[in-house]
Amino acid sequence: MSQFNTYVQQVNDIAQASFEQIQKAEAAYKSAESNYNANKRPAHGAWHTDAEKIAKAARAEADYHEAKNAYDKIARALPDQTRAEVAKVRASLEKAVNDFYTADPKAIDGSVMELLRSGILKPAEYATLFENANQANNATMCRLIAKAAADAAESAKDDDVARQFRHTANRGRDVTGKPYMDAFDSMAAALDRSLRRTYLIPKWDEMTANIRENF
Repeated sequence: MSQFNTYVQQVNDIAQASFEQIQKAEAAYKSAESNYNANKRPAHGAWHTDAEKIAKAARAEADYHEAKNAYDKIARALPDQTRAEVAKVRASLEKAVNDFYTADPKAIDGSVMELLRSGILKPAEYATLFENANQANNATMCRLIAKAAADAAESAKDDDVARQFRHTANRGRDVTGKPYMDAFDSMAAALDRSLRRTYLIPKWDEMTANIRENF
């Protein structure tokens, strides 16, 4: 988990609240529909003039229409309402990501920079320095090490050595906020689909567990 994990947890909280709301309305609607179907007044039959049964059928029909209207209202409004809540979380995440990945002079490690300038480093040492910076969440140094590795690849005379340098250089391409934003958007899209197709709600954990655990 990264320092940004709280943002997807917020989306999960929004999802759970929205799911509870729409499922409660759907359950009430289905229950009222079942009761209505069980108590419909027949066009002809033994009790079509029975006042008590007629009243019961009328109540069941009224309850059904009320529950259906309530469900339809929630089903129409909830996706837009939820998207608006998620959009606020996304805006906060985007700011946090941009702040984190903006080059920071204070994050520069002078000793590492001296090593990069020395010309003595082997490809594996570039990889180790990059991994150390990555583990330390030092995006600035990751970018600088990756740039130095790319430069070293350009001047390497041996193809295999150049390939090893490029491996570290290519890792630097992932040191941006894009993977986080893409994962967040994927989770938001799954939420939107689930609210529009409520049969997907039981699959929510399956659809989003990997994002929530690795974000």
